[in-house]
Amino acid sequence: MLNRKPSNFLHVRHIKLISGIASVDIFYTLHAEEKIADRKVHKVWIEETIKAPDRIFRDGIKHYVVKKLNGKTLQVVCISKKNI
Repeated sequence: MLNRKPSNFLHVRHIKLISGIASVDIFYTLHAEEKIADRKVHKVWIEETIKAPDRIFRDGIKHYVVKKLNGKTLQVVCISKKNI
């Protein structure tokens, strides 16, 4: 997986993704909300990463979506509704 993280790497964990065919609903856990605030990540960046990622990795039930935004790499961990 992604073992080496550059110094400009933002990592938001435990964001549960509930996806339908036409739309995407995003549920943020308390842990995710705390990390978003700590790291000053805008939720619009997370939504943009989920909707149009540069890369996608899968590890078991988790999907890691990655996008380069504003000179930083944002990695979002998503879990589908059926695995919540």
